[in-house]
Amino acid sequence: MGLRRRRLLVALLAVVAGLALGGCGGGDDGAEQDRDAIGAMLRDGLATNDPAAICTRTLSAGLVGRVFVGGQEQCLAIQAQAASVRRPPESVEVTKIEVDGDRGSALVRLRGGDEDGTRGPVTVVREGGGWRLNDLSTAFLRSEFTAAITSDQSVDRRLRECAARALARLSDPAMRRLAFGAMAATAAAQEQVQAIVGQCVQGLAAPAPGGDSV
Repeated sequence: MGLRRRRLLVALLAVVAGLALGGCGGGDDGAEQDRDAIGAMLRDGLATNDPAAICTRTLSAGLVGRVFVGGQEQCLAIQAQAASVRRPPESVEVTKIEVDGDRGSALVRLRGGDEDGTRGPVTVVREGGGWRLNDLSTAFLRSEFTAAITSDQSVDRRLRECAARALARLSDPAMRRLAFGAMAATAAAQEQVQAIVGQCVQGLAAPAPGGDSV
């Protein structure tokens, strides 16, 4: 897979990370502590390239298990690979934090870096004495994957736009499979991205009706 095509996956190989700060207690004060802890974890975590922070202190055990077949060991290896090339967000906006017992949700927006403009809901869970990221909504995954492609200025604009349109046509289940597969660097996800890029390259190289090739 060529360097430019590999870069289409890079931004997704290093998903959110950071320090999980646990909230405790009951009543309004406890809920406010939880909201503060969730916001701090997401703001700090989404902007780091530290593999240990990602795999052991931010992602929940459930999310690691769903994404990485090899568990934390595979997660650490993939994040270490991605850290050298990924540009993390410069800032993270966290709003609409809701807490319901040991579970919660928030709306996240990434600004700057490879995933600039990524926006969507995420869910969190209380685990190991703190809060952990437990799932990424399909809207977030779709937005993140599209941002990773369209932000790569080294790739021809028409190719980026074509790939973004192809992603937009994927169903939600197909988008989730591709995004989580890309995070885990699976062969199937890499092949699917290669196919999307290859089809776009062929389409752009084909002669225009009644004229020369583009």
